[in-house]
Amino acid sequence: MTRGEKLLYHQIHPLKLATDFASSAASSIVLWRHELGLAMAIGFLPSIVATALLLRFADLERRKDSAFGRYMRRNMSGAVVAQRATGQAVMWTGAWSRQGIVIALGLLVVALAWASGVGRPAEETRGDE
Repeated sequence: MTRGEKLLYHQIHPLKLATDFASSAASSIVLWRHELGLAMAIGFLPSIVATALLLRFADLERRKDSAFGRYMRRNMSGAVVAQRATGQAVMWTGAWSRQGIVIALGLLVVALAWASGVGRPAEETRGDE
């Protein structure tokens, strides 16, 4: 498996998904309290560690061959990753400003980015290939 494939498929490993979900929620809670340094550490460090561990040690072939892996291969372009990051930034902005509706909007952006390929014909591929 190439490094690029590992970078793609590690995103759907349960450890990575759980880490990203938990660090997003925890960092948002800490941002609500205006503890920027701690929030950024919580928001980034666990994800970086999980990525490093998965890229080094995980067998990602099962992920690649799964239905979710095929979905990722077809739909997870750089633009979609950027949309997910934008949604996280919106959530953090909402947490900092203590506006629940903005947090919800950011979460919606992330969810729509993940789901952006649903219903798209299987023949279509990512825009950055």
